[in-house]
Amino acid sequence: MDIQKVLGELDQLFRDGKIEEVLPFLTESLAKAEDEKDQGSKLSILNELIGFTREAGFYELCRGYGQEAIKVIEEQGWTDSSAHATTLLNIATGLRASGKLEDSLDTFEHVEEIYKKFLDANDPLYASLYNNKSLLYQELSEFGKAYEMQKKAEAIVSKDKSLRWEEAVTHANLANTLVSLYERKETLSDVEDTVKEAQRHAKAAMDYFEKNNDLDAHYGAAVVALGRSLELTGEPEQAKDCYKTAMDKVKALFGENDKYLRIKEYYDHVSQKLFGEEVLMEEQVEKEIKEERKGAVEKANTGLAISKRYYDIYLNRIFSDADVMAYLDQIAVGLVGFGSDCYGYDDAASRDHDWGPGFCLWLTDAAYEAVGEKLAKAYEQLPAEFEGYSRMTTDQGKMRIGVFRTRDFYISYIGEKAWQEFLFTGRITAETMLQIPEYNLSAVVNGEVWADPAGEFSRLRKYLQQGYQGKALLLKLCQEAASFSQTLQYNYARMLDRGDRVAAGFMLHDGFKHALHLAYALNGKFAPHDKWLFRGAKDLAFVTDVPRLIEEIRKEDLAGKDITLSVEKLSDELLTEMELQDFIGSIEWLNEDIGDLYMDHYTQEMSIRAQYVELDKANLVKEIVKAEWQSFDQVINEGGRAGCQDDWPTFSIMRSSQYNTWTDAMLLQYLTDFKVAQARGRNMIMEKYGRMEETSSPEKWEEIKDKFPQLSEEKKAIMEQIIALQVGWMEAFADEYPNLAANARRIHTEEDAPWDTSYETYLRGEIATYSDRMLKLYAQFIVGLQSKGENLAYQIMTETVHMYGYADLDAAQKDGK
Repeated sequence: MDIQKVLGELDQLFRDGKIEEVLPFLTESLAKAEDEKDQGSKLSILNELIGFTREAGFYELCRGYGQEAIKVIEEQGWTDSSAHATTLLNIATGLRASGKLEDSLDTFEHVEEIYKKFLDANDPLYASLYNNKSLLYQELSEFGKAYEMQKKAEAIVSKDKSLRWEEAVTHANLANTLVSLYERKETLSDVEDTVKEAQRHAKAAMDYFEKNNDLDAHYGAAVVALGRSLELTGEPEQAKDCYKTAMDKVKALFGENDKYLRIKEYYDHVSQKLFGEEVLMEEQVEKEIKEERKGAVEKANTGLAISKRYYDIYLNRIFSDADVMAYLDQIAVGLVGFGSDCYGYDDAASRDHDWGPGFCLWLTDAAYEAVGEKLAKAYEQLPAEFEGYSRMTTDQGKMRIGVFRTRDFYISYIGEKAWQEFLFTGRITAETMLQIPEYNLSAVVNGEVWADPAGEFSRLRKYLQQGYQGKALLLKLCQEAASFSQTLQYNYARMLDRGDRVAAGFMLHDGFKHALHLAYALNGKFAPHDKWLFRGAKDLAFVTDVPRLIEEIRKEDLAGKDITLSVEKLSDELLTEMELQDFIGSIEWLNEDIGDLYMDHYTQEMSIRAQYVELDKANLVKEIVKAEWQSFDQVINEGGRAGCQDDWPTFSIMRSSQYNTWTDAMLLQYLTDFKVAQARGRNMIMEKYGRMEETSSPEKWEEIKDKFPQLSEEKKAIMEQIIALQVGWMEAFADEYPNLAANARRIHTEEDAPWDTSYETYLRGEIATYSDRMLKLYAQFIVGLQSKGENLAYQIMTETVHMYGYADLDAAQKDGK
């Protein structure tokens, strides 16, 4: 494994702000390192995981990765090495962050013992140790010792200009320590004015981070220190601004973790202080603060949050047995499955049954066989009541928490066939996926997983969290779109016409469900059980108007109003997103009514696309050439059947050479368009040759032109720009390879004859058959080649001579063919 490449990609995720992708990326990289048996890379990735989970507040995961890292070190004989010390330092910092302060101190001491064996006293690694150890002393409220550690670190990093980042971190740490000392009215012999010294360090750190655009959690710490010092010197407004800046930065990096909540306490405190002193504070700001606090309280009292705290408190009871500890790296923990708490939708009404403190433990086969029964007994001994809540379990909900074999848990939701497919191929086929109840799929990707050292439970979960993909997604959209049309756009009105309002009501609500299932699929999510279907739709990122439109239609129906216009708006919202995501796009090209909102008209296109969406490039090319050959065979010429219509080898080479240069997206779009046209009785090859008559045989064109769709002026203009570029490329090719060009078509339209159509005319006829979406893709492709200085004519001819057995263009040119 190229670990530097992995670390570079990780840094890019942070730079791009894609924090939600960091943990999946690292766990996937860890799995690859394990597969490759690359223990050095595995240790590096584990250290990154320790650091990230620490900052994100996933302390159990952090400890789990720490244990795994130590195991690697011991197995490889790397104890008392720099790698060992670095890992221990990382672990000690995680222990400090999770409140295990005494364990953290012991681990820091161990690091220092190792350092003394092989490091110079001024080595920068000591600065890192002192800085991290100082934060522990802050947690222990031993700020004098914290200050001593930081001054030691400063003495090292200030001597080396290459350590400016480390120096800035030290400044941030010193600023916070000095503020704490000032608050406690403790004095330092070498500091005349403690609070001003704190501000000097905070500003020095901020100055470095801002100039280098390195606005991470260390920057947030410096801003907080400045805010605290400003508050102490009677400048609350400026302090409040500092806290808000730090909150925003930490939230953007790690979400609302412990560090964020700690800064928020400072922010809330100074806000209250300002309000109490009657400093200008609008009522709206006060309202927002109250609502934010209320939301925080509600979030803290959800079933998922309570269960997480329950696990954090009692995990030692679960994992205290030595036999169980031996399999700790094969046990995943979290809360996933059926139940409002797993979705985060629980409220006071949820607490009457199957709600309350509890969690799931998912074990590998080996762990389950060895300690499953023992672990289940330990789980059963956990307190029934926690924080005033207890769980009333029904027969239906008794299997929602407890100890599970990972395989059994998944099979109970998705079935044996899907499990086996994923186990052996890493994917689930569209046919199998669509047989699984969608609310079951939704249930296995909700909730939270708090620890999964082996990654077994998370691998399938991560795969499923993508929602329906490829063929499955297209077929799902096709099914739901057809059903939406059948129920809400067709049968609803028919039932009303018959005076059957009950049946009309069935159609209305079924139509709503199909619309919502479409909305979830377009958001890459599985739709939950009907009782949460509408509630969950309000959290979707795309087609956000769907819930509002459904409510609007429902009110109109109850009032006896005509809902046609509102149903069209709902259909338009969904169809627009389908088009934006490239699932549909050829209906206007096929001469359907412009603006057609009857959803079933689009299902044929999606159904056909689904047949080919998972093919690789080689097979897409084969399918296109085969489809074109069938259509070419049906072309009727005035002079009878042409000889080339019976020359499959030449046809195959010529067409494959062109399509081998295209992108997969172009191939899929063209094949879909071609097959849809075939299904609707339209022969695109015949049309292509017919359009060539416009210049090669104008009189004939006048007779047949009304049989073909009329091209817009905009489309013609785009075509001519593309054609001009390609004609230029062909001219350049002919100049360099005249022998090869002599065997091809003449280049220019003015050279057309009834028996000999030029390259330019042929190209114009072919492009004129493209759908608007296909033309857009083709234009982007051509412009992209031009921007890179590439020539498509060379690329196509290179493919051609290769298929004829030549090594390259020069060899074919020399042969004179």
